This record gives sequence, C-alpha cells and structure tokens, in this order.
Amino acid sequence: MPSLTPRTFARKLQVYVGAVACSSLAMTIWLSHSARRDALETRTHEQAMTQVKAAAEQLDAFVNRIGMLARAIAARQRGIGPRPDPAVMSFLTQLVRDIPVEEVYGVYVAFDGMRWDEPLAMPWVDRKSFPNLAQI
Repeated sequence: MPSLTPRTFARKLQVYVGAVACSSLAMTIWLSHSARRDALETRTHEQAMTQVKAAAEQLDAFVNRIGMLARAIAARQRGIGPRPDPAVMSFLTQLVRDIPVEEVYGVYVAFDGMRWDEPLAMPWVDRKSFPNLAQI
C-alpha cells in the first residue's frame, strides 16, 4: 500500500503550495462572506429603522388627531360651562358623523359636578347608538 506522506522534495513542495493556495482561497471566501454579512446586517438595520420611524410618525399623527378631538370637546365645554347644554347631543352626533369609523367608535362628555344618574351627566354617542344618545 502506497504511503500518503510525500517523500520527495518536489512532492512536499506541491502539497505545501496546494495547502497554501487552499488556505488563501478559504481565507478570501471567509473574509468576503464576513464583509458581505456585515454590509447586509447594516443595510437591513437601516431599512428596519426607516420603517419603524415611518410607523412611529403615522402613530404619532393618529394620536395627535385623536387628541385634537378630546381638546375640541374640552374647549367647547369650557366655553359653555360646567353643566351640559341642550346642543350637546347634536355636537357629539356631528363629531361621530364627521370622524372616520376606523378612528373613533364613540365620543362622550362626563360632568364632574353631576351625579351619575342625573340626565346628561355623561352623554355619549357611539356607532351602535348613532344618531341617538346612549344611556348609562
């Protein structure tokens, strides 16, 4: 059976040159793979952050729109006073009508100075009761 270890200088040189060539090729492949992986991770992270920022801006705009609704109701009531007025029902109905279904289910006003069982202590209109006032 022939021996696998090279015995002549020429054969040893061939084996070493082949080993160095294979090692160089393997090192080049590994470095290229590492560089491409890092570039891919960086690009993926940048794209993900762009998408997250866009989603956060959309959510922020939505929260601002909904917050504006609460501020409008509060501003109207500050101008009228601490008791409900007869136009509160038409005001709430108009708000529900004007705001898209996917943004608001219902709106209400709760009056701190009234008992819960008094009429109009907490008038609200929702999609189920629309255009009528819902009852507690």
